[in-house]
Amino acid sequence: MWLARTRSCGFNTTRHSLSMSDDPVPRLKQQLAQLLVERVAGWSQTYAADLLGTDQPRVSDLRRGRLDRISLEQLIRLLGRVGGSIELKVSWSSRHSYLYAHPKKPW
Repeated sequence: MWLARTRSCGFNTTRHSLSMSDDPVPRLKQQLAQLLVERVAGWSQTYAADLLGTDQPRVSDLRRGRLDRISLEQLIRLLGRVGGSIELKVSWSSRHSYLYAHPKKPW
């Protein structure tokens, strides 16, 4: 994780950025891609592509784990086309407690 301090319009602001290991998107993409690959297992790439509404090279990318060519949004749409539904759950970690907003104290 990196931390950068900037000065803007007379106010000090702090920006936090997640490191790659903290970024949940690649893990989520991998999980969704695995579910999609399992769902279309046994189908030809051409048949799967037709059903998914994409092209054969994209199905090949999925099966080979080349997820840099496929967005999270696209994975969600593809899962929906084969009957999948997505539920998103957000859990708060105490590990990043510096991000919590502190309530103002009454005067």
